[in-house]
Amino acid sequence: MWLPAQAQTALISAVTAAVITMLVEYLAKPGLEARKDRILEVHRARRETATQLLNLIASLHNLYGLTRSNPLAWAMGKSALQGMTDACDRLSDDLPRYEFSLPKRQRDVVGRAVRAIGTYTVPLQTNVLLYEKTGILDQERERGAEELPMGSFIEGLIHNALHETARAYTALMLSRRRPLKYYFKLRQLADGAPPLPDSATDDESEASKTEEQEGPCPLG
Repeated sequence: MWLPAQAQTALISAVTAAVITMLVEYLAKPGLEARKDRILEVHRARRETATQLLNLIASLHNLYGLTRSNPLAWAMGKSALQGMTDACDRLSDDLPRYEFSLPKRQRDVVGRAVRAIGTYTVPLQTNVLLYEKTGILDQERERGAEELPMGSFIEGLIHNALHETARAYTALMLSRRRPLKYYFKLRQLADGAPPLPDSATDDESEASKTEEQEGPCPLG
């Protein structure tokens, strides 16, 4: 059957559109859906990590109970330490789910901070074992001491863990919508902050300050 030229053109256009639609449906659409799922998974992983970091910041404050002989404070400190250990494992496991989506420098800051948090669990766990296995904790309770030995050193570890957790959260939530603020803040986070001195350094510092204020001791 012969068709007019305009009808032939319309028919060809309709067939072409149908073929293209089918190609998109069967070839391109699965790829687009997969890409959409990957993007959603990345955003979900980042949100979950941000929530974990906020929860960790809140729970880390209970670690200060490890510096006290009070049974309740000590138990809360041990519970917080176990929670910190579990949270660090989850944070490390989740890192590969989203870090590839971050710009390199931001990725480095977040990765270093997340990994650094876990480095404080071992000395804290060692301190707990030392106090409990050697009987130091029981002795201090019998003696009526409120603060345990090496309390300032433990507080320094907790402070640094809090610092790294806050650094990881802040770096993770940075947005490049305001480039100047983004790069300035990222550079600030990359520099970090020096760790607190341990108790021995604190004692030396206090001794030197006292000597400067009082002057040299007279001979004889």
